[in-house]
Amino acid sequence: MRSRRGPLLALTLGGSGACLALVAVALVLWPAAGPSPSAEPAEPELRLEPVAPVLIRARFSLDGDSVTVGTAAMPAHPALAAFYAGRAYAQAWTDPAARDVVLERLRGAADDGLRPEDYHTADLDRLLAGPHDADSVRVDLDLLLTEGVLRYADALLGRRVAPDSLYRGVWFPARRTADVGGLLRAALAAAAPADSLAAVLDGLHPPHPEYAALRALLARHRTLAARPDWPTVLPGEPLRPGERSARVPALRERLTLTGDYLPVVPVDSAFANLYDEALAAAVRSFQEEHGLTADGVVEQTTRAALNTRPEDLSPLLALNLERWRWLPDDLGARHVLVNLPTYELAVRDRSGEGWAEAVRMGVVIGRRYGWKTPVFSDTLSMVVFNPTWSIPASIQREMGYRRPRLMVRGPGPWNPLGRVKFVFPNPYGIYFHDTT
Repeated sequence: MRSRRGPLLALTLGGSGACLALVAVALVLWPAAGPSPSAEPAEPELRLEPVAPVLIRARFSLDGDSVTVGTAAMPAHPALAAFYAGRAYAQAWTDPAARDVVLERLRGAADDGLRPEDYHTADLDRLLAGPHDADSVRVDLDLLLTEGVLRYADALLGRRVAPDSLYRGVWFPARRTADVGGLLRAALAAAAPADSLAAVLDGLHPPHPEYAALRALLARHRTLAARPDWPTVLPGEPLRPGERSARVPALRERLTLTGDYLPVVPVDSAFANLYDEALAAAVRSFQEEHGLTADGVVEQTTRAALNTRPEDLSPLLALNLERWRWLPDDLGARHVLVNLPTYELAVRDRSGEGWAEAVRMGVVIGRRYGWKTPVFSDTLSMVVFNPTWSIPASIQREMGYRRPRLMVRGPGPWNPLGRVKFVFPNPYGIYFHDTT
């Protein structure tokens, strides 16, 4: 499935005891023969000595709904108090490698289309840049790191917002769940906390190859957006394969930047303005990927898509990463996937880390304005041969009936549902049949 907008409907066949570890800091310098007097001393690794658990416990309100950081109280993540209670309020981030894993992930939240500033990165960097000898600062750092990683984990699980509140009456996804607090406590108690934490955070990403592909595409767009210039294909008459035009070099450069055009040999200067077949093939591939007519003709619509800057597409990619986080982790080894924006249905089987398509076909869905096809996941449970069709009231009104009544069409060659109907119980009146 190559649509960048992504599929929108899928059908699918402990607590630990208190452990307060004291980290000893020892810096041993082995004298070398004839050390250079100008050599600068190595910067010591930052280690946060543990503080008394009572200092962390005192920061929480009685109900645990708020926590004090610095001099101000702020709303606490719902799992924050339980996380520390499960550790007897022992400081969490005394291991430098474990702390650095979390910091790296929070600072790199934009890799998943998220905003690092939502996870206290500015306050953490400010505190880390200053002295750490005060217990109050160590507590602030510990609480902000835990609060930040809990909220980051929520975002990776698709729990930042409720989809059904944004798309009321349309989105009904299966929510992804995980006991993040328990996973973090177990990782911190492991023999290699940093490796265990990295594995936990990696495991919160949707496991679908489409998510990984979107993530890689976002990274590429962010890299391209850093360019000071962007090739622009100027307006003019439609450019067709075999023609010459002063606009061809910009077209070639534009498609080369995004990897759509990979020249085997350098283009001879005498043919720089020739719209040759290799470049036309790249344009057709670009058009197909963007849902345009793949004829290789660079007309107004294709030119507009080519001239869209990477930073303008990044929000769209971030939105669709979010939508993938709303889908179930397990679609089933064999499942039916309906891509609403592309009006396509695919039957897919597990093939290694990805999917092999057994069937792909067009589908008819709801309208953009009016009745919309809802987004949900369910299990195909029944196949009906030679079905009858109860004509919905909405269709009866379109047929001119002012007062809809029970109207049933019997089975046969003229039945709009065809010969087979595929049923999966749902409250939205959605089913598949073999006519379009």
